[in-house]
Amino acid sequence: MQPWEELALSARQLRQLLRPAPPDVIADLGPEHAVFRQVGPRLLATFTFEGAPFVQPLLTALDLLREISAHPRRVIPATAPMTFVPRRWRRHVVDDSKALNRRFYELCVLFELRDRLRAGDIWVQGSRLYRSLDEYLAPVSVPAPLPPAIARLPVPPYVTAESYLAERMELLDRRLRDTARLLEAGSADGVTLEGGKLKLRRPGADEMPEADRLTDRLHRMVLQIRITDLLEEVDGWTDLAGHFGHVQTGRPPSDRRAFLATLIGEANNLGLTRMAQVCPVATRRQFLWIATWHTREETYRTGLARLVEAQHREPLARWFGVGTGATSDGQHFHLGGPGEAAGEVNAHYGRDHAIKLYTHISDRYAPFHVTVIAATAGEAGHVLDGLLHHDSALDLRVHRTDAAGVSDHVFALMHLLGLRFLPRIPNLNDRRLYAFEPRSRYGVLSPLLSERLDRGLIESHRDEVHAGDGRGARR
Repeated sequence: MQPWEELALSARQLRQLLRPAPPDVIADLGPEHAVFRQVGPRLLATFTFEGAPFVQPLLTALDLLREISAHPRRVIPATAPMTFVPRRWRRHVVDDSKALNRRFYELCVLFELRDRLRAGDIWVQGSRLYRSLDEYLAPVSVPAPLPPAIARLPVPPYVTAESYLAERMELLDRRLRDTARLLEAGSADGVTLEGGKLKLRRPGADEMPEADRLTDRLHRMVLQIRITDLLEEVDGWTDLAGHFGHVQTGRPPSDRRAFLATLIGEANNLGLTRMAQVCPVATRRQFLWIATWHTREETYRTGLARLVEAQHREPLARWFGVGTGATSDGQHFHLGGPGEAAGEVNAHYGRDHAIKLYTHISDRYAPFHVTVIAATAGEAGHVLDGLLHHDSALDLRVHRTDAAGVSDHVFALMHLLGLRFLPRIPNLNDRRLYAFEPRSRYGVLSPLLSERLDRGLIESHRDEVHAGDGRGARR
């Protein structure tokens, strides 16, 4: 008979033996070094790599590999650059005797070269795919005129990476400690932390019967008016037709009623032929002439901008918002007829052909920008389009989106541009916070924190980030 304690110990040891260890992918690359050894020297001898200042250690390592490629038995010198070697590679690159393992050092350099090429930190002169990011930007010596929306953004004074990080680190640390203290005391408004997960209290609907009665009363007071009469009256207030100049002369349409009917025909997909049948102010040929010579993308943008500005000047519009906020969202539209080919891929909304219109609306309910995107396209990449490329005089400072508009890139660019981003963040408990200090410093918030931020990495990229954002480009 075997004692129970010995049997339990044997069972634990057996479970440990049967438990699969995490695969060591880097160690498995060692036997494949011969393949890389055939390709690597040819690659380095064929191309000349250049890069940003912070990748200079990797470029130095590439020069070192070029130099020793003809000497298979030569060891890697102890002075070889190591700052670019990731943590997961170090135990393979540096052996037990603290010497550099040439085989894994060469592999690490080649894999880091691949990653830096993908990121755009290293480029190849003459390459179409792996070229410098500066080649995509306008030359600094010939500054291009900025769109009005970008020109209105505040230009901050340049601060060094040390000053910037010192201020942000202190702010982040204070906010995290204050939040942890409120959650631990149970005094956070509408938020609790249970089992390491945030619980947000769903706001209840405001039941105001008197407001509903007032809404019904106001709706009954609104007069029934034909859209043609309304558009003609708005044109008299804003000179809308005056912004649709002829493509050659710049003069506005001579027949304003025919022009407004053309706008209606295009806006509701009625078409010019059907519009000529139901509206006797002009023939189809006259409608087609106006649409050809007066309605273009730039004239629509200018006309929309003037309408938005006029709406914001109305005293009634001030009840809805202060005029500095905006929201954006995508709307799904099915296509038919000649437009079907534009939306052949529609995996999210079924088999029908479709597109999405991504619309930006101000907090005074003025739609100031619309972008046509594919039905399956992500919306986050188009959030900044409307904020930076509208032609109106709106001075926007706060932007809100739904879950589809959320990404780390949008958060970062909003901060760099001096804008506040207030999205609805999906799957909140699946996301993690990051701090410069250890997780243990923040008590109950520690389950929500991931790895520590790399200050050195941020400092090395600070100048490039400042030069690439919308404000630094104007300095």
